[in-house]
Amino acid sequence: YYLGVAEPLYFYRQPASWKGYVGAYDYDVKKVALPTDAHRAQQAIFMAIYHWGIHGWVPYILVALVCAIVSFRWGMPMTIRSCFFPLIGNHAYGFLGDLIDALSISTTTFGVCTSLGLGVQQLARGLQFLRDLQPECQPKTLCEASGGTYDLNTYGRSSCTNLPVDAQLKTCKLSYLSDEHIKDTQYTIIWILTLCATMSVLTGLNKGIVTFAKIAFSLGMIVMMIVLLSDNTPYLLNVMVQTTGYYLQYVLLVGFDCEAFQQLSFEFAGPNVNLLWGSDPTNLRQKLMDAGVPTLVSSPDCGNRPNPCSFGIISMGIIAQGAAALVAKGMGPAQANATVSLAALHPGASGIPCGTIPDDSDFGQSGGDDANMLLDASTKDYWNGGFPDFCPKTPFVDVPTWGSCEAHAYLCDAQDLYFGDTSKSFMDWWTIFYWAWWISWAPFVGFFVAKISKGRTVRELILGGFFAPTLFAILWFSVFGGLAIKMERIAELALQERPDWEHAAVDCSEHYSGGVPITPNAKKLAAEGYYMLTCLPKDTQIYHVVEPYGLVSGFLQVMLYVGLIIYFVTSSDSGSYVDDLQSSSGLSEPPIPQKVFWCVTEGAVATGLVASGVEKALRAISIVMGLPFTIVLCHLVLALYRALKKEVGDADILESKRFNTQLLDIFEGFKPMSGSPVPVSKHLKAVVTGLLCPGYAVYASMHRMHPTSKDCGMRESLVYGVLAQLLYIAWIVLMICEVKFEYASSIAWLLYLFKTILLTYCRTAMRNKYNIWGCTLDDMWACLVWYPFVCAQLQIQAETDGEGAQAYFADVDAAILVNTRSEAAKENRVAKSVAQ
Repeated sequence: YYLGVAEPLYFYRQPASWKGYVGAYDYDVKKVALPTDAHRAQQAIFMAIYHWGIHGWVPYILVALVCAIVSFRWGMPMTIRSCFFPLIGNHAYGFLGDLIDALSISTTTFGVCTSLGLGVQQLARGLQFLRDLQPECQPKTLCEASGGTYDLNTYGRSSCTNLPVDAQLKTCKLSYLSDEHIKDTQYTIIWILTLCATMSVLTGLNKGIVTFAKIAFSLGMIVMMIVLLSDNTPYLLNVMVQTTGYYLQYVLLVGFDCEAFQQLSFEFAGPNVNLLWGSDPTNLRQKLMDAGVPTLVSSPDCGNRPNPCSFGIISMGIIAQGAAALVAKGMGPAQANATVSLAALHPGASGIPCGTIPDDSDFGQSGGDDANMLLDASTKDYWNGGFPDFCPKTPFVDVPTWGSCEAHAYLCDAQDLYFGDTSKSFMDWWTIFYWAWWISWAPFVGFFVAKISKGRTVRELILGGFFAPTLFAILWFSVFGGLAIKMERIAELALQERPDWEHAAVDCSEHYSGGVPITPNAKKLAAEGYYMLTCLPKDTQIYHVVEPYGLVSGFLQVMLYVGLIIYFVTSSDSGSYVDDLQSSSGLSEPPIPQKVFWCVTEGAVATGLVASGVEKALRAISIVMGLPFTIVLCHLVLALYRALKKEVGDADILESKRFNTQLLDIFEGFKPMSGSPVPVSKHLKAVVTGLLCPGYAVYASMHRMHPTSKDCGMRESLVYGVLAQLLYIAWIVLMICEVKFEYASSIAWLLYLFKTILLTYCRTAMRNKYNIWGCTLDDMWACLVWYPFVCAQLQIQAETDGEGAQAYFADVDAAILVNTRSEAAKENRVAKSVAQ
């Protein structure tokens, strides 16, 4: 919602002060060639749609398809365990099914709570923004009410001058949003949303949940259409058209982009931070440094990147003087250095010109609201002293000669300078986070798509599920992203702030401090409703982008805020509804106490995440829950393929069989519902034998397929068995040798792969002999991950000659028959009650 502005703008431009001082543009993303700023703008909108478009909906549609088939076609409960029935049969009814449903419920809960935890921050900030819209809270009104003169031709955060000596500038700051109360406010917002979600869930799917969803969508569409018609309509329509073409051209390329070469930079990272395969303290940088080979370069060899000594209004050269002034006031040296350094990186409460040296009088007195901050009065005095409006951006290739700045040691990564690589961490913190987030939402969004798709065909579900959301994403991001980029460009031109567009950066410290305009030009521009949006908090950017529309602006801002609230309510109530559905084994109307329980649980978890106090925790929880559920989704692909083959009546699978034991029988204590041809003790013995002596399973299976001496069966079987056992032993020995001999483990895993291939060959041959359905890739995956159970399966199949093997869909057919009879009985009861 609010990311319609914030996300494209993030990829388009960021404050250089975020990373410029440490020499790394971590937000500089280049997925394709960007010869001009226009190309970067187009890529910015594309990247947002890439994250929210087709790729984001793959997990949802996958779950929806499997769920719809097993629920509406086969009559099974609407749970994730039922979705696995085409793949694992009756095991879905057992302990493994319980684990799958538990994981699904946890994933749904934490996925929704991540949204609530992140969203509550925007909602809290939005309260202050809406308060400031009131006429009595306008800066000019507050200034005049305080006895001052409102003048935009001033420098500093405040535009109020000539205040009486003892007067203080009145504010409309909400007390419950202060630092000491913000957490309590966020908790309150979470529980208000939870209460609304609870009421929505209690009223049912077709009343509360659907109604909230329709209202939220309608509010968003109304705002989008108003700004589309109120602004430069041809421009926005052009953005839509070319964004569609850009997306179609590059979505396949970017979808397969793994940033392989950018991530080589991890090889040059410090000890223990190499994230590539084989990470250890002896990474490439450490080895080179130990050998006396430098892996860093120093200024002035860092190319044309901005020199932090002369970058921005508050220059790095005044840190020592500023820290000394704070120490003189009683602050500890370490804290003083940290305070002034932070002011230099993020230009503090007020900006001061380059080349000036603050003293004790320039800082607020301890105990006040402006304690240890640069005072507006001092800022004004400095600017009136004749200093220029803009600081020279001295690059490293030049000698810094401005004001009190001095050349200083500066290190930058050689690979960034030499190769122009963009961020090595972008994919982890954006694409991977997003996809993990989508995966964590897959159960409840997939269930909803399935629920509303009853009576549709598979083709209709795919077309509607993929293309409708992607088309809406193109419209939303084109309109709001296009407006954000337009406003950013207008502000940069008006303020004569030339961006470093090649690195997606612009200097905010000239005109903004803490998201507030501090120069006359920036203040006058803001009065007209235009800002360098990049320099403002991302939570409020969407409200600022609609400011140029006069009297309509306030209405649009209120609509956006209300829509945001309802969107969070719909997310919470939908998640609670699906948790109810799964925890009640698919009941369409779960008990009311259970509905309340899941709503309260989500509110409590979201409160705990917010209490942790770090956004990283909110991001991490999605990734942590998304990882195991990714494995579930990968296996759902196999389940979907099998379910569709049954639905279309493919003879190859309908006429085939399964092995007479299954890889997952261990989850049922080797007593599966479908039965077993051998006792538990023999099955367990076969698993242990497969674990320690896989060669015997290979020998047994090959001997079954070549039993006569005429075919050299005995000799061939022995060769295969001995080879498999030798590969297994060599794998273990070489893994142990890794302690002393580096890279021995590499040879070990190669031999393990050879053993896997040999075992795969045996399993494929066994399937062909007994008409067991499957494919070589299935066999290889099973042999790679479950080799002891594969060995046991092959051994028992060979020793029993396939006795007791069932038809491939025997479990499914039995379940469908039971469900059909149950539905028929239910209809008879209804008919009798109506007749009576």
